[in-house]
Order: sequence, then structure tokens, then C-alpha cells
Amino acid sequence: MSNSRNGLLYVESGNKKVLIHVKHSGVDIEYLKKMIKTPAFKKEYEKLKNEFKDKYVIGSIEDVPPVSGLKEKFVAYEEYLKAVGNSEKKNVLVQV
Repeated sequence: MSNSRNGLLYVESGNKKVLIHVKHSGVDIEYLKKMIKTPAFKKEYEKLKNEFKDKYVIGSIEDVPPVSGLKEKFVAYEEYLKAVGNSEKKNVLVQV
């Protein structure tokens, strides 16, 4: 196994070679602070707050190329629900 600083990981297993590209996304805090003050955000926030009242909301924004891990996220969420139970239907996954 070798790695580099450009987000590439090269793994050899037996006669198979796999190249993994990793992309980390950053959060622009100043942009978020500006956006949460807008009337449009406040309106949408109130709408979602009412829609998911008394629920635990897990939110995510994804780019969806084939290797994004979206399927794995849904599998992990399903396992999470099995582990914590969702009999009261208080867990909600919002995928944008």
C-alpha cells in the first residue's frame, strides 16, 4: 500500500491492484453563517422543523458519482435503525 498527498491511495491485494481517490470537502463557516440569516433559509427551517417535530434528523448533502458511498450510507443507516430501534418512528434521514 502506498499513498500520496493528492488524495490517491494505491492498494495491492494478491494479484489485484486498486486505486482509491479520496476527496475531503470543507465547510465554509462564513458562508453558512450568512445563509442561515436569510429569509429563505428561515422559512425552510421552520417548515422542516414542523414537518419533523419530535424526530431526530440526520442530514447530508451528496455528490452522487457511482463511487460516492451513497449505497453504503443507506446500509449504515439501516443498521443504525436496527441497533437503536425506530418503533416510534423518530429517526429521519434527509438526503439532498
